[in-house]
Amino acid sequence: MSTLGLVLIQFMFRLGFGVALTMCLTSPRAVASGYYRTQYWMLLGFYTFTAMLGFTGGADLPHQQLIAVLATVAAFMSYVGSIVWLYDLKRTGIVLTALVCVVSVAGGVAATPTAFASAGRFLLILADITTAGFLLGAFLAAMLLGHWYLNNPSMKLAPLKRLTIFAGIAVAARAVLCAGGLLLLARETGGWETNWWIFVSLRWISGMVLTAVLAVLTWHTLKIPNTQSATGILYAGVILAFIGELTSQLLSADVAYPL
Repeated sequence: MSTLGLVLIQFMFRLGFGVALTMCLTSPRAVASGYYRTQYWMLLGFYTFTAMLGFTGGADLPHQQLIAVLATVAAFMSYVGSIVWLYDLKRTGIVLTALVCVVSVAGGVAATPTAFASAGRFLLILADITTAGFLLGAFLAAMLLGHWYLNNPSMKLAPLKRLTIFAGIAVAARAVLCAGGLLLLARETGGWETNWWIFVSLRWISGMVLTAVLAVLTWHTLKIPNTQSATGILYAGVILAFIGELTSQLLSADVAYPL
C-alpha cells in the first residue's frame, strides 16, 4: 500500500477516535439522542471505509489483518450504537462509545509501522493519535452539533460552548506536541530544504494558527448568541483541521516525531 493509503487509514482511526471521545464528553441530558445516533451513522461510514482499505491493502500493509478486524469491530459497534441511541439507552450508549474510543486508538497504533519499536516510541505514537483525534473530533462534533441548534433553537448553548472550549484545548495540546517534535527533528538534522518548509508552514498556519483563531471567533459568536454564524465558522475550522492534520501525517511519515 502507498504512503497515502496508509496515512488515510491512520487518519480515519484518529478521526473516529475524536468523534467518539467528544460524544463521551457531551452530556446526553443536554443534547437530543438523535445527535448521537447521527454521529454513529457517520462513524459507521468511516469504519466501513477503513475496513475496506484494510482488507484490500496488500501484503505490504503492516498488521493488515489486525487493522481490518479492528475497523470491522468499530463499524459493528457503530451500527449497534445507532440502535442503542434510537431507544435512548444513555448509559449503555456512553459505555459503548468509550469502547469505540479504545478500538479506534488500537487501530491507529496498529496502522503505524514503528509504533512497537520501543516503549518511548509507543507512548509518542499514542500521544500523537489522541491529540490529533481530539482536535479533529472536537471541530467536527461542534460543527455538527451547531446544526441541531438550527433545527432546535430552544436547546441550551452550554454543550456547544463546551465543545468549542475542547477545540481550543485540543489545538493547544496538539501545538505543544508537534512543536516539541519539530524542535527535536531540527536538532537532529540541522535544517531542511525550502520545499519542506512550505509544507510545514501550511501545516502550522492551517492546522494550528487559523484553527485557534476560529475557535476563539466561535466562542465570541456564541456570546451574542448566533449559532448559525458559529456553525459557519466551525465549518471552516473543520476544513482547516483536516488540511493541517493530513499534512502533518504526510510530513511525519518518514520521521520519528509528530510534526
